[in-house]
This record gives sequence, C-alpha cells and structure tokens, in this order.
Amino acid sequence: AIIRQVDNKQREASILVGIGNAYADKKESIDDAIGYYKQALPIFEERELQYETGNVLQNLGDAYYLKEEYKSAFDYYNESLEAYDGREEMASKLVAIGRVYTKQELFERAIATFNQAIKISLETQVPLDMAKAYIALADTYRDMGDNVKSVTNYLEAIPLIENEDESAADYKVELEKAYEGLAIAYARLKQYDEAYKYQFELTGVKEALHESDNKKTMDLTNANFVNEQQKSELAVQEATLQTRKLQRNAFFGGFVFVFALAFILFRNYRNKVKTNKILDRQNAAIDTLLLNILPEEVARELQHDGYATPRNYSSATVLFTDFKGFTTISADLEPRELIAELN
Repeated sequence: AIIRQVDNKQREASILVGIGNAYADKKESIDDAIGYYKQALPIFEERELQYETGNVLQNLGDAYYLKEEYKSAFDYYNESLEAYDGREEMASKLVAIGRVYTKQELFERAIATFNQAIKISLETQVPLDMAKAYIALADTYRDMGDNVKSVTNYLEAIPLIENEDESAADYKVELEKAYEGLAIAYARLKQYDEAYKYQFELTGVKEALHESDNKKTMDLTNANFVNEQQKSELAVQEATLQTRKLQRNAFFGGFVFVFALAFILFRNYRNKVKTNKILDRQNAAIDTLLLNILPEEVARELQHDGYATPRNYSSATVLFTDFKGFTTISADLEPRELIAELN
C-alpha cells in the first residue's frame, strides 16, 4: 500500500505538470500554470527525479518569462540547467537564458549564449534545439536592428524543422516564429515579395496550430477530470490506510488490556491459594488443640455450630492432682521438654 501511494504521488505530479502546460500557453492563465508547476516541483525534488525536476524548473522559467518577470525567469532557468547531468538538455536551457539576456538588452551575452547552444546542439544532434538557438539568435539581431543577420539565422533554422516531424506542435511553433521573423525582417529590408511569401507560410502554420490549441483544450478538460479522479483515489487509499492503522492500534491495545487483566487475575488467584493454605494450616492446629482439650464430640460440635450443647451426666469423676517437685523440675526444663514430659 505504501509503494502504491508513492507511485500515485509521482503520477499526480505528472498530471499537475500536464495541467500546468495547458494553462501556460496563454498569459491570462499563466498564474494558474505556475501554481500547478509549484505543486509538482517538491514531489519530483523529494524523489530526486532530476529530469522531471529540470523540466518543471524550465517550465517555471518560461512562465515567468511570459509574465515579463525576467529576474525570476533567469533564476529558474539556471536552476534547470544545474538539475541535469548530461549535455542533451543543455542547449534548450541556454536558449532560454539567452532570451532573458536579450530582453535585458545584454545583447553580447545573449549572442554568446546562443552560439554555445548551437555548438552543443551540433554535438548532441538535436535539430529542434539547434533551430531554437538559430531563431533566438535571429530575434536578437532583429532587436539590435541588424536585419541581414536576422534573416540569415532564420533561414538556417527552417531546414532543421521544416522536414522533420511537421505534425508535431513543437516544430510548428518554431516554424511560426521563423516565418513571422522573416516576414518582419524582409519587410524592414523592403524586400516585400519575400515578406509576403513568408507571411503566407505563416498563415498556414497558424491554422495548424489553431487546431492543435483546440486539441489542447480537450486535453486540459480530460486532465482536470483525471486529476480529480486521482485525488479521489488517493483520498480513498489514505482513508483505508488510516482504518488499517486504527485497527492495528485497537488490536494491540486490546491485547495489552487482556494481558494485563490476565496477569492481575493470576496474581489474585496465587494470593488466594496462598492464603487458603495458611488458613488450612491454622484450622488444623485449632482442631488438634480442641481435640487435646475436649472430647471429640464436643470439639466437632463447637467447630460446626460455634457452641456446645450442655450435657447432663448422672455421675462424673473429677481428678485433681499435683506433681511432687513439679516446680523444681519445670524450672530446669525447656518449655518443649516440659510439654513432652507431661504428655
């Protein structure tokens, strides 16, 4: 039951991240996304799940970036970078950090960071990460007013994602950024035919993404349902665990009570047996004494009724005697010796 509860907690965290991702697409619901991410984060950290922890930290960085709180975004991105051991995830984290530098108008730092991300992407052979780095670099050059370098980097990105999994939403999002950037950059360069061309491409990608957004809305509804169902299951399991715990405590408490009661009864029984033995010995001594003094019939009557019925004898003999020299003899004898002698 405990192992199952741990697994459920981890699964609940994954569901929370999924719900957060659904809310994270829109600025008006970004605070809800942050709330879900922050609920999931300590669960992953407690279990030392580095990959999941790093992803949630990056999601938080993305959320604060969308809120334009760049200091918080930068901090979460750096924590995300530190959460990973290998280089596979480093490129995307560096791109995120570089975008913060761009927003802060630290353009040289941004360019250096993007170039580092491109170099790592070449090593890890992850086209999507490389495309993100080129697009971010192009955006930075555009913000600096260098539209020629901006176009160059957008064009470097497009082949990396255009022929990959075009049905995947991540690729379409990056294509949308590249096409929009090219349309703006070409318009600024007064190359309107090229600007129109990429604006047309941009429209097609946006329609595909709109369909994807509708699917995400359905996924969010399903995720909320699953989350509530999961919480109900956890509540039932917790109640079951509490019931079993109470049953164990009640059994243990009952066992202790019965043991204590048995001990007391046994002790009282032993004391009673001991007392009865003493009384039996005393009664035997009294019987012996009475039989030494009184006739047996009288002695039994006294023992049974507590009194003796007076009896009338027509004749009786009373003997009065004195032992010559008894006083002198008894002075030299021990009591036991004297009694033995008389008997």
